[in-house]
Amino acid sequence: MKKTRIILAVLTTIFILSAASVLLAESEKKTEEAGICGNWKIATEQGGRQMSNKLQIAKKADGSLKIVWNEGIQDDDIYGVKFKDNKLTFTRTVFMGDFEFDIDVEATLKDDKLTGELITDRGETPFTGTRIKQKPECVGVWLIQTGPADRQRTSELIITQNDKGELEGKWVSERGESKISNLKCDKGKLTFERVISFGDREMKSTFAGQVKGNELTGTFTGERGEREMTGKRKGEEYIGRWDLVSITDRGDFDSALWIDNDLTATYSMGFGNVDANDLKLEDGKVKFNISFGFGDRGFQIDFDLKIDGDKIKGQSSSEMGTSEVSGKKFVPKPAMEKPKAEEKAKED
Repeated sequence: MKKTRIILAVLTTIFILSAASVLLAESEKKTEEAGICGNWKIATEQGGRQMSNKLQIAKKADGSLKIVWNEGIQDDDIYGVKFKDNKLTFTRTVFMGDFEFDIDVEATLKDDKLTGELITDRGETPFTGTRIKQKPECVGVWLIQTGPADRQRTSELIITQNDKGELEGKWVSERGESKISNLKCDKGKLTFERVISFGDREMKSTFAGQVKGNELTGTFTGERGEREMTGKRKGEEYIGRWDLVSITDRGDFDSALWIDNDLTATYSMGFGNVDANDLKLEDGKVKFNISFGFGDRGFQIDFDLKIDGDKIKGQSSSEMGTSEVSGKKFVPKPAMEKPKAEEKAKED
């Protein structure tokens, strides 16, 4: 009897240890997958020029990984996705006009960074990947209304985010520029301190307000008491993703123009993303140029576009000629609302 109890105890211990190892392995796998999910900036160098791509990695309901390369650009085929031991591999079939080619992607995740290669028939291109951190919704240029209704003044509150992720701001009015400090934004709540100089005198005030989409409301508190303030995001009609099609002699090419809240922009093509230079947004017109290259050869393309509601149209020009460009603003589908507890109870 005693021997039987010993055997049962040993078997129970073995079972517990086996189950624990399985659970630990499953936990490590989930932790590993969670570590690679998110948005990544994939940086490469081509002919001495920097090029970037956006890589989105998300987990599907079945536990596998979904890969999106340069959202809104190409209708790429992505297959063979594998992620094990912090190594990610997949293949992209890229369609550019009448051209089609495969790119094998191999990357290693270490210290929250990706390093790897883009492999084609023409060779390998090394890359590095860093996480893309979403800018706080307060970042941008705000047109601020202050003063009584019969004497309202419009100023600009400009909020930017530096490379360290820190918020910086300045207040620009017809009286000049004033200092902004201790700027914080958390879940739409915006606070900062402002100092206005009048000769040798300084007047300090604090602001507390709320950002809701393209609207900003709040209150200044200073030695003269409280003042209400309202603001509207500048350039809201331009901000967002514009899906474009360029009509050329070599076929139609898809691209996208991303205009951010801070009124900077990125132009995305099938082979990468570049900054939109000399961006001008005025009277519905969108003007900019891009520079990129392959090997020793460089290119510049100038864009002259005009928006009409959610549509955009115009031309691009370069040393290769002029192309007609048209497109529309991307409007994301609204997220499906989860059923309320009472409604779900009734369904059950």
